[in-house]
Parts: sequence; C-alpha cells; structure tokens
Amino acid sequence: MLKLTFYILSTDEARQRYFFCCQLLEKIYRQGYFCYVLTDSEHQSNTLNHLLWTFRQNSFIPHALYTGDAPSLDHKILIGSLPPPMEWQKIMVNFSEQPLLAFEQTERLLEIVDHEPERLRQGRQRYRYYKHQNLTIETIKR
Repeated sequence: MLKLTFYILSTDEARQRYFFCCQLLEKIYRQGYFCYVLTDSEHQSNTLNHLLWTFRQNSFIPHALYTGDAPSLDHKILIGSLPPPMEWQKIMVNFSEQPLLAFEQTERLLEIVDHEPERLRQGRQRYRYYKHQNLTIETIKR
C-alpha cells in the first residue's frame, strides 16, 4: 500500500522549498534508500542537482540528472522531469506541480508544499486528487 506524506512548509520562499527537498533527500539516502525526484522542468532538475552539491558543506549524496538513459550506478538519487525508470519508482519525491498519476509501483510518495499562493493552490489540487484515489495521506507541518 502506498504511503503518502505531504510536507507543508511554513515559508513561501522557493529557495527554502528547494533546501527542504535537499534535506529530505539526504535523509532518504542516509537511511540506505534511493529515490526519484520528479520535477516540472530541466531548470528545476538542474537547480536541485546543483544544490545537492552545495546545500551542506560536509554532505555527499550520490545523485544524477535523468535524461532517459539508464543510470551508470543503481544506488543514487535520480532527478528529472521524465517518467522514472522502473527501479526508481519505489520511493518518489514529487517536486512538480502535477500529481503523480502512475503510482502502482510506488511504496512511498513525498510531496512538498510551501505557502506561496500558487504552489499552495497546486498542492491542494494534488491533495484532492490523491484523496479522490482513496489514498491515505499523512500531513506534516514544518
């Protein structure tokens, strides 16, 4: 059964949303897992890719941009706006504005919503979509 968590950030700053995503990815990696981060665009993917190298001085999180080609290493975080490869569907971080439509293979889905009005509206739409799919949703305020 899919475990779905919405992280509701108290900020409306996009930079804080990106930083929280990096912290979440670090936690996932430190727990021995890897995941796919679904973004809306190449620009978003590149921004997360850059921040994962720089957001914390002593942190190392193996990661790569996904452009449709099979990754060279299995155990790393993949970031991209394309549908994920099968092996990376177990844990998904949805950083995009759209709900994850195909989640049959997904065991854990993490959504990040901040208080910028448009992103908050989009987050509410995703929440309603998942509720309509009869999914149980956990909400964590940060």
